[in-house]
Amino acid sequence: MKLYFQIKRQLKLIRLDLRRARAARRWGQDVLDQSPSIFGNAIPKSGSHLLIQVLLGLTEIGPFVNPGFPPINRFEGNTRLELPERLDELRRMRSGDIRYGYAGCYEPLISAITGPGRASVFIYRDPRDQLVSHVFYAKDIHKDMECMIIIMMY
Repeated sequence: MKLYFQIKRQLKLIRLDLRRARAARRWGQDVLDQSPSIFGNAIPKSGSHLLIQVLLGLTEIGPFVNPGFPPINRFEGNTRLELPERLDELRRMRSGDIRYGYAGCYEPLISAITGPGRASVFIYRDPRDQLVSHVFYAKDIHKDMECMIIIMMY
């Protein structure tokens, strides 16, 4: 199965090059080269799906490219990436690239997402709403715990 995900990643890298070529043709190579890479940072259950939609909208109004990769903290097979691998994902971003993920607020990730030629968007949510979202998420995963979760909410 690991070979499958490696091949899938290579195909996505080819697709990224094609998307970059299309953006360069539409906006001009110089404009693409001068654009910042944009990283959307979120806290789980705090609106990351909304953040992704906003970031993807940037590809329609400026020289930005959606690489089509999973969040920087996940590999193609939805396995968790450790800190060095997450840093590699961030360092691979080129001008105009858009990525998202759950980077956290600690070094060296902060430097990687806020350095020269980088722009960051951070989304957060009222902690009470975040808690309710976590509860419903847990309820959907653990159907047998639904009764206990409802009792805990009251």
